[in-house]
Amino acid sequence: HREQELPTYLDLLESVEAELATPLTVETLDRLVRDFETAWYRVRDRGLEALLLLGEELSEDQLDQFVRKLKKQQNKYERKYLKRDDAEFRKDAYEKLKDTLSDYRGRLDKSQRAVLQTAVSDLVRSDHYWLAERVAWIEFIENELKREPGWQERVRATVIHWEDQLEPEALAIYESNTLRVQQAAVEILNARTDKQDQRLRRELQKLKDDVIDLSAPR
Repeated sequence: HREQELPTYLDLLESVEAELATPLTVETLDRLVRDFETAWYRVRDRGLEALLLLGEELSEDQLDQFVRKLKKQQNKYERKYLKRDDAEFRKDAYEKLKDTLSDYRGRLDKSQRAVLQTAVSDLVRSDHYWLAERVAWIEFIENELKREPGWQERVRATVIHWEDQLEPEALAIYESNTLRVQQAAVEILNARTDKQDQRLRRELQKLKDDVIDLSAPR
């Protein structure tokens, strides 16, 4: 991982930094996001192979405990998210997005918060789709952990091609919400003040320094 992925992470961060020299576009942001996703998928796929090997070694009791934990977490998520009304959903979405942007570029000013509020008001709720997908995944993994012949390949294929399992309506909502958030993020980033720009560049440099440190020979 240190030799293969960390240099890629550094290149990605430097690409982000380079894009700050000119006004950002939604297309550019989407490309950067997809580049990071591609890097994440490589890590996920390697981790999956390790988990499949572990799954071969665990006892039936250990596998049962794992599935029970998944179901317990699902119940927790359902209690947390499904009880929200639309106003609570939008408030939660706004706070999460505001915190994420603020972490990297400092506190948002009034006009920037207004941009974010408008974007959040356009979002379509998707939590019930996400939770239903988790239920289907838990049922699938519980069945495959019976470890019938070919179970590893079925799990591998489902994880790698997870988007193919999504309902068309859910996928359309995810894509629409992602676009709306990206539009707001671009508008806010392009309207950053000098102070916010300095904060953003410092945070990027910290990430680059961390990657460089992790890349150093041990």
